[in-house]
Amino acid sequence: MPAPPQLTAANGYFAMPEEGILPPLGTPYPRERLTGYAIPFGRESDIRSDMDIREKDGSLVSFRDVYVPGAFDFSLSQIRRKKLVVPLKLAHADGPVHFCSTNDFGVELANGINGLMLSVNLLGRDGRHLAGWMRANPEFRFLSVGCTPTAYTLKGTDRVKTRVITAADLEEISLSKNPAFDRDWVELRHRTG
Repeated sequence: MPAPPQLTAANGYFAMPEEGILPPLGTPYPRERLTGYAIPFGRESDIRSDMDIREKDGSLVSFRDVYVPGAFDFSLSQIRRKKLVVPLKLAHADGPVHFCSTNDFGVELANGINGLMLSVNLLGRDGRHLAGWMRANPEFRFLSVGCTPTAYTLKGTDRVKTRVITAADLEEISLSKNPAFDRDWVELRHRTG
């Protein structure tokens, strides 16, 4: 069995060796699409957070997040106008290295019925690299969103709080091993035709 691919930065993208992962260039391959929910709407996160919110006495508030439909509408409108670029990263890695972004052909973010959806049309060499990497690293089967909530309310008792987020600015989406929500996932889908 070939060793898993090593990630290296090349022109701001992850570059993977082809041997053992991809068919030789020019070989027909099935058209694939990477799809998934980055954030489910109306569901509480599985991970508690204690970031940046303090009670009047100065103590940190521990809470779970819930995103409502429309929370990312402003960011999505900025993406459509080409005023915002949201990268697809690996595990919220720092720096400019990423797999692809909303500025690339075939990368789409949209409000789905159940949450914020990501769809990446895996065309060309970069798409085949991402598909090969996903097949070689099946543990990265979840999506995670990096965003800054801009409007929210805190609900609940003193011990158990929920932050209901009505607006948030998207910064990045990452492939992840550890989802914050039980319904965020990503998968490769084969297309025909």
